[in-house]
Amino acid sequence: MKRSLLLCLALSVAACGGISNTQQLQRMYGKQIDLSVLPRQTETSPTPKIVVFHDRNQCSKCQLGRISDWDEILDLLDSLRLPVPVWFVIAPPADEAGEIRRTIRDLRLQRYSIEIDSTNRFAQRNRVIPADALFHTFLLDEQNRIVVVGSPLFNDRMWRIYRTEIEKLCKQNGKQYE
Repeated sequence: MKRSLLLCLALSVAACGGISNTQQLQRMYGKQIDLSVLPRQTETSPTPKIVVFHDRNQCSKCQLGRISDWDEILDLLDSLRLPVPVWFVIAPPADEAGEIRRTIRDLRLQRYSIEIDSTNRFAQRNRVIPADALFHTFLLDEQNRIVVVGSPLFNDRMWRIYRTEIEKLCKQNGKQYE
């Protein structure tokens, strides 16, 4: 199953860059992600989690403006009673951190789990994450190892992969959800 999942993910992004994407996926799969930049309870949470990383090469304010695109996924997770937090790690340059905080307040984004990483610790501690934003969304297991790479936004096929893996992870942990 792991190989077929990896192949499926590789094929879903192959149109954007060829064999190097497959190599990136192989390099990332199963690696543990350091979540120490997030609140302590998240780092040690015994549940799967989704992490969406926006590095310094992306417009942080633009990404915050589109964060509501995740509402459908968040609603689906809630309706399925799957306890999977979605964390957004935004890494703006240090001099923009205050402006990003104001944007979060002004856009009323407090319902989202957003961590501002103006020191870029997340990227520094997780060198396995490539610069290409295609690889900046991933599902982690309860030990913070990468299980799925790629965004389920606007991609039903990818969402089905996420859902299947999340359900499997929850069952493995002895948790039954309806």
